Amino acid sequence: KPCFSVRTGFDALLSTLNFPEQSEIIMPGMTIPSMLEIVRAHNLAPVGCDVSLESLLPSITDLENALTLKTKVIVITHMFGCRNDLKEIASWAKKHSLFLIEDSAQVFTGFDTFNNSVADVTMVSFGPLKVVTALGGAIFIFRDSGLEKKWRNIQNNYPVQSRFCYIRTIIKHTLIKVLSIPLIYKIFYQSCTLLSKDIDQVIGSSTRAFRVQDLLDQIRKRPSLPLRKLLKRRFKTYNIDLLREHYAIGKFYDKYLPTQYQRIGQQC
Repeated sequence: KPCFSVRTGFDALLSTLNFPEQSEIIMPGMTIPSMLEIVRAHNLAPVGCDVSLESLLPSITDLENALTLKTKVIVITHMFGCRNDLKEIASWAKKHSLFLIEDSAQVFTGFDTFNNSVADVTMVSFGPLKVVTALGGAIFIFRDSGLEKKWRNIQNNYPVQSRFCYIRTIIKHTLIKVLSIPLIYKIFYQSCTLLSKDIDQVIGSSTRAFRVQDLLDQIRKRPSLPLRKLLKRRFKTYNIDLLREHYAIGKFYDKYLPTQYQRIGQQC
């Protein structure tokens, strides 16, 4: 089901699951700060767990070390376009009666990808930095229809994102796209230098979807009609050849990397 963002859906999911205060959620050590803030906003405790550079997954040993009597959820992220087999982790989660969430924002290749998923919930983002983007929006796939209905009911009370807000997002990212033109970027870089501004900080703050301050107020919305229509169009017109092109470009440049550089995700 579509929602305003992965953060929106994740926030509503934690409300739906309604765990006791200070219950723990095992999350990858590499994650975005706002996801941690959402966990804390529900009076829950995020517990970091490192991932292997080869598989980009936490090992069962590391998960065991992170497990306590308060653990209720595991969040697994498929990173850098590498989709992993979660059967072993799903089996371990079931053994300990844990709820398994997979974040598939970086591995969308069509909905057929998730037909055999072993996670309780799959989260897919279509934000600005994704290969398949609608400059916002997300899809949550549930294996429990009853849980999905409760999750949807929570969001039915949210205000709808204004069209102006979505248009502003489109304009902002159009301008960021213009910066990829070498001459424009050069002028922008020189302007930042003259103004003593850190260019990485300027671009980073511009591309950030949500501020940490007042995070819940920003994410507790329903997608506007234009965003929903663009999401629908993306689903219908998704071209797998685009992904193959990206893969071929990556393999091309990989050949020229010095051998001392480690290639992560080789076991994915």
